[in-house]
Formats: sequence, C-alpha cells, structure tokens
Amino acid sequence: MPTETLVPTATPLPELITDEQGVEMILIPAGAFVMGSDDNQAAAKPAHTITLSDFYIDKYEVTNDLYRACAEA
Repeated sequence: MPTETLVPTATPLPELITDEQGVEMILIPAGAFVMGSDDNQAAAKPAHTITLSDFYIDKYEVTNDLYRACAEA
C-alpha cells in the first residue's frame, strides 16, 4: 500500500507565532501516528496510521474572556 511522502516546506515555519488577539501558538510539525487499538477495546478498533500536516495550536488554554469574544463574534 503506498504511503504519503511529506515534503518539507520551502521556508521553515516559525516554531512560535502570535495571532491577532495576542495569543501565542506553537507549531506542531507534520507527521504520522497510530490511532486506535487492536486490543479488546471494540470502540478503538482498528489501529490505523493517521498523517497530519503542520498546524499551530494555542500554547496555553483559552481564557474565558477570549472564548466569550470568539463566541460573540
């Protein structure tokens, strides 16, 4: 079965960015991981490989004020 080959970006992405609200976000680099299980946990079957592209995620938990502002927008 063919597998996807991840191609590095032309210019490396910064490891830390700040969004429009001043929230710091960290880079999660592209990669693959095994999700699920082949053990006796029916809800987790089957184990399979997931491949994700680079993405950013908040460095810290979202505050109530920021969540409220997002929901109201």
